[in-house]
Amino acid sequence: MHRLPHEDIDFFDFEATTLTPGLPWPRELPASGWVQGGFPPLLWIRGTGPASFDVVAAIVSVMRQIR
Repeated sequence: MHRLPHEDIDFFDFEATTLTPGLPWPRELPASGWVQGGFPPLLWIRGTGPASFDVVAAIVSVMRQIR
């Protein structure tokens, strides 16, 4: 995802949650119905805005534009 620097448009609000091995995944996570145990700690990122998305990953890189 990207946008032009300093572009005055609505963008996404982000939430992040750690998914801990041995604990059930949150019901709000779309993939929670098919995931089995035995996974490493993961990060669940949910973005809401003009659209919405969910990302689950073991490694995440975050870059932030400073105004």
